[in-house]
Amino acid sequence: GAATKQAADNAKDAVTNAQLKYDASVQAYQAAVATFEATNPNGNPALQKSIAVAADGVATAQANINLTQTQIEETKILAPVGGVVASRDVEVGGYAGASQSVATIVQVDPIKVAVSIPEMLISQVKVGSPVKIGISALSNRAIDAQISRISPVLDPNAKSYSAEIDLDNTNGTIKPGMVVTATIGGLTPHDALEIPADALVQTPDGAKVFTVENGTAHQHLLKLGVITSEKVEVVSGLKEGDILVTAGQELLGEGAKVNISEKGNSSGNENSANESGDKAGKSGTDQKQDQQNKTK
Repeated sequence: GAATKQAADNAKDAVTNAQLKYDASVQAYQAAVATFEATNPNGNPALQKSIAVAADGVATAQANINLTQTQIEETKILAPVGGVVASRDVEVGGYAGASQSVATIVQVDPIKVAVSIPEMLISQVKVGSPVKIGISALSNRAIDAQISRISPVLDPNAKSYSAEIDLDNTNGTIKPGMVVTATIGGLTPHDALEIPADALVQTPDGAKVFTVENGTAHQHLLKLGVITSEKVEVVSGLKEGDILVTAGQELLGEGAKVNISEKGNSSGNENSANESGDKAGKSGTDQKQDQQNKTK
């Protein structure tokens, strides 16, 4: 459907005509050879020239056939991968430019789970590390898998390394875009200072939080470890017992005056480190990574 039926018919006619010319050239060549052999070739230069011309005609005709067949093959659009057509971007009979998408193909088997591994844990994770995948849309059914690939380049904004996990999806149950929970096995448990993810303020310099001391707001640049959708591990930049601002911190600046109120009131919503900065001992040998990773 990439070309009109008339264009396809014209191409086929061109092949037929080229083939006829080729056959005629071959017959002329064979006739010239027969005449040449029958009339003492050493004394007849004209026949030698006739044979050479006929041979050139054969070569030219064959080249024309090859070119036309190539052009016909180029009217077929073949996908470079197997998969499912997710969208058709042109209609039959329409015009498509050289850089225009004709169709979008989704390869769903195997399907890839994209995760981010914090910088602090990357030394403990390698290709082949065991992972348990839970997919909320599929009743959190546990799927055993392994780390398939790890990017060698650190994401400077997230301070983490991208990794991929290949999952068998023969029956097509897992759909692209589903949210998963990935639990990487074999990690060493450790105590950590955790704060609510809502307390973070993203800046060009990195993640920051505001603490309150003697009614004054102070900002702190943090070094983060494990990140989930609700909690963030703080490697450095805070200490246990610091009082965090967890609402409205985007409106604060260094040295701003803050009135501490009970959590939930509308005037100055802070959160004590007794709640958000408790030590979080990781039991067992697994640590949960990236509650909001997405398959792609």
